[in-house]
Amino acid sequence: MTKIGLLSRYGIIILTLGMIALCLDYAHGADWKLYAENQDFYFYYDMDKPDPLKLIADIFRKKIVTVWTKRVSKDERGRNYQIYTNKKLGLSVKGYENYEYTIFLKEINCSNKMSRLLSEADYTKDGNLLAKSESPYAEWKPIVPESDEEVLQKAVCVINTVNE
Repeated sequence: MTKIGLLSRYGIIILTLGMIALCLDYAHGADWKLYAENQDFYFYYDMDKPDPLKLIADIFRKKIVTVWTKRVSKDERGRNYQIYTNKKLGLSVKGYENYEYTIFLKEINCSNKMSRLLSEADYTKDGNLLAKSESPYAEWKPIVPESDEEVLQKAVCVINTVNE
């Protein structure tokens, strides 16, 4: 038998034994700890080991890439577009005569070519915060072909593949 064959056979055996050990250790149950309470509820967290089946699944699927992006206004037109958009959405435009850029936090699913926006923040030329919004449970949306989003997806997914 070749060295590669022996290594892969031993690798499979070691991986199997490791997963069995994780499963046995996980079976003891959760260790819930109180961290907050309000008028109606107690809130707990569990710092227990992750689900071994999820660990196995993570090995075989691509990770979701989290990326910060920044959109900078080139000139007055960009600033006016942001003001128009805010008005259209019923958002404040106070201070937006000094609008300069927006920073976005996005997640991109490389395998499914989907993305979602988790947060965004608008800033002035001086770096002062104008407005901020967060959507931690935003829906995944397909990435439109030939869009800026597709360019971003191709860039970060290639980088992610190289780094793995």
